[in-house]
Amino acid sequence: MTTAVPTRADVGVLSRALHIVRTTPWERRVAGGLLLSLVVVALAFGHATPADSSAFNRWALATRQVLLEVTVVVALAIPVGCALGAAAAGGPRWLRGSLTRAVELTGALPNIILLGLWRVASETPNLTALLAILAALKAVETARVVAEHSARLRSQRYVEAARVLGSSSARVFRVHILPKLVPTLAVSTGATASYVVGLEGALSYVGLGPADIVSWGSLLGLAARDGDVPVALAATCVVSIVVSTLALYVVCRPTRT
Repeated sequence: MTTAVPTRADVGVLSRALHIVRTTPWERRVAGGLLLSLVVVALAFGHATPADSSAFNRWALATRQVLLEVTVVVALAIPVGCALGAAAAGGPRWLRGSLTRAVELTGALPNIILLGLWRVASETPNLTALLAILAALKAVETARVVAEHSARLRSQRYVEAARVLGSSSARVFRVHILPKLVPTLAVSTGATASYVVGLEGALSYVGLGPADIVSWGSLLGLAARDGDVPVALAATCVVSIVVSTLALYVVCRPTRT
């Protein structure tokens, strides 16, 4: 039986990973550990049914639901917003104007009011429609940020030189602009995830969210309206919302240089 021997490339990757961990600020390590713990709980224990009476099982099920919502909205909003922002920055004037109008429209009223109006107008609100609306709202915001940064980067000399040498707009964005947008997109990802956690929790708490899901906000709503949720479980949901929101901010905030 042969024993696998680590190659020099494997050792180099491990060394770089350990260096990143050692140089990461302690608050980011703590926040990342807390978020990872929530993910582990959701994946390992979040398969209980809503009928389970255990407080831990109900909290794990709610955590899994929140993780699902965050993943779907981020997976839709960030790529779509990035594509729209890149197209608006390097595309025709009417596209930039359309993005500006969309930003003004979504910013005219608080998002929770827009979602409340949707809930009132919808006879049978469902989770898919809610996540689609949340993703659309955050995609517009991400597109605005990407368009602003892309327009500023396009004026740099190395980008102009690449265009003079014949690089297409898509290649210029992929090679020269997108790598510079990674920190910005990381911040947008954290902001989007925090937005989903907070807004879905608020909607479910006041009874405006989908009625067929178990989330942190819905458990808080049940505790406030019917008293069917133990105080300890309700307090755990509050702590989960606050801690996850703050941890996402700490992990995804820009690095100070």
